[in-house]
Amino acid sequence: MESTSHLSFLKQANPQMYGELSSIIDSGDFAQAHRSYFDLCRHVKKKVNLASFEFQLPSPLTIKGFAKIKNALKPELIQQAREILDQSLVEQQGKAFPIEGLSEEFKAMAEESLVFHKCATPHSQSLVQMQDIIKSSLVSEIVEIVEGTLKTNFYVNHFMLSRTFPTPQPVGSFAWHRDAAPFSQVHVMFYLTDSGENGEYGATELLPVGATRWIEKETGYNFVEIKARVNELSDLTKDQNILNQIERPSMNAGDALVFAAPQVLHRGIPPQTGYRDALLLVLQPSILPWDQMLERTGVSYMASRVLGHLNLMINPADP
Repeated sequence: MESTSHLSFLKQANPQMYGELSSIIDSGDFAQAHRSYFDLCRHVKKKVNLASFEFQLPSPLTIKGFAKIKNALKPELIQQAREILDQSLVEQQGKAFPIEGLSEEFKAMAEESLVFHKCATPHSQSLVQMQDIIKSSLVSEIVEIVEGTLKTNFYVNHFMLSRTFPTPQPVGSFAWHRDAAPFSQVHVMFYLTDSGENGEYGATELLPVGATRWIEKETGYNFVEIKARVNELSDLTKDQNILNQIERPSMNAGDALVFAAPQVLHRGIPPQTGYRDALLLVLQPSILPWDQMLERTGVSYMASRVLGHLNLMINPADP
């Protein structure tokens, strides 16, 4: 296993822990590696900052599974991100995103989604600008929520710029699902356009973690195959106590939605008119703080990643 930025730090700080984790990763058992790496990150964080670790208040992600942060992204950064998105989509000539390396199921979803959901791969010349946008986007309130939930440091594993258009047949991420990813993964979606009061310009619906667990227990619906995802939760249950808990936050451009994507059922809502622009950050545990990791690694490795990289079968210490 090659030494990456945060593992290099671990190798120097604790060679024994480094060796144990390296053995698990080299074995290819990434599910176990994610659990071990998460425990390791928590151990390091607790050792460095015991007082903060012990007395943190419960996180909204722990209680509910998601939280809305107003005005997280400044207007000038919204404009920059949308300009990069515009340029990238023109250069890609309508391609949704790179599909090399995706499973057949994800390839099928990509092809179906191409009509209405386009994800951009920024040109290398835009990556310095994207790094500045990401660095400015993770405001203190978001950092506190994520660290308060994970009780460890985190890093940006991946980013994605997307533009969603109206469609009569939502598929993939626009049907109810939980991301088949490590439970320690957190998503932050920055809206680059307004959702409208009722989500008419594109929105996100979420079911709180308690109701999500009820759905799983009563119906068995959890990490289902993409083709088996339902567009309406009423197809799974008629219990109004559960259905009434569905939330569709009204988002202004610059607002952020922080959510535990593997732990809460959620779906995208395509716009009825116009289009929705968004910037998604995928966060995972880290030994080093996110800003130090960003300075060490940059963002070029993120731009080449595809949707298939978000699941459990990845190296938890990558990069």
